[in-house]
Amino acid sequence: MELPRYNNPEADQLLDDALNIEIVGTDQQKRADLYIEWQKIVNEEVPMLYIAELEEIKALNKRVGGTEYDVSGQNSPAEWFVTE
Repeated sequence: MELPRYNNPEADQLLDDALNIEIVGTDQQKRADLYIEWQKIVNEEVPMLYIAELEEIKALNKRVGGTEYDVSGQNSPAEWFVTE
């Protein structure tokens, strides 16, 4: 995890394992369990306290579609389209 001055090898290993196809394969529950364990460590140690949330305003022509954001706040311009 890339947080300034945060060093926890156990937390790093949990993230590495969750992303390793040789460890979790296609078992989404196993991956979720690793993330849950990682989150417990981070919640206990609180390596960073977020004190602000950036708010964005986006304006798009109503003809532009495919601009929905996923849970991480990302979208892909490759999926945008323009209707007639």
